[in-house]
Amino acid sequence: MNKNRITAVLIIVAICVLYYFFNYKPKRELIDFGVSTNAKIINYSYGSQGKNWVTYKYSVDGIEYEGQEAVSSFKCDEENNNKKGCVGMTFKVVYSKRKPEISEINLRKYNKYKLTKL
Repeated sequence: MNKNRITAVLIIVAICVLYYFFNYKPKRELIDFGVSTNAKIINYSYGSQGKNWVTYKYSVDGIEYEGQEAVSSFKCDEENNNKKGCVGMTFKVVYSKRKPEISEINLRKYNKYKLTKL
């Protein structure tokens, strides 16, 4: 093989390894060790390139954690909450009992607005 092919193969391998650590590993952690609790959305912020963020807070064994989810713009259509990003509402969150900082919020009918899915 020439140097260009070796370089291309190494780049592909590096991309696969990075994909595993940043995408598959957290998914696997939640599948293997996931438990659920309630989380409250505490903030909705505007990002760039059409990405916005909901920040949520949840508690595990008396310790508070925060998570974020990238979302496209949406507004709650609940009777008691019509705020952008459903700020103030409570949803279920799945977190890892081994690593509680790894989590994913279930926005129920608003899941269609999530841009990243674990």
